[in-house]
Amino acid sequence: MTDGFRVRTLTLRPGEAIDYRAAEWSGALVIVEQGELEVECVSGVRACFGEGSVLTFAGLELRRLHSTGSGCLVVTGLSREPVR
Repeated sequence: MTDGFRVRTLTLRPGEAIDYRAAEWSGALVIVEQGELEVECVSGVRACFGEGSVLTFAGLELRRLHSTGSGCLVVTGLSREPVR
């Protein structure tokens, strides 16, 4: 956490995938810093986002996050931390 922000970085090798956990990405702006991110919805629908994409997962029913490019995927999530 830095100055009231939470930064989460995810790195996946080509072809790797992880289960999506909503609590880890809640309220975050998501930046595809390197590679290609494919999001898989519970319905089976998939969408790809390339390097430089900025998105949010809010309101989506996601199942998995995939690295579909030829290089490593690096995704960063930036969200506000509650004031304590």
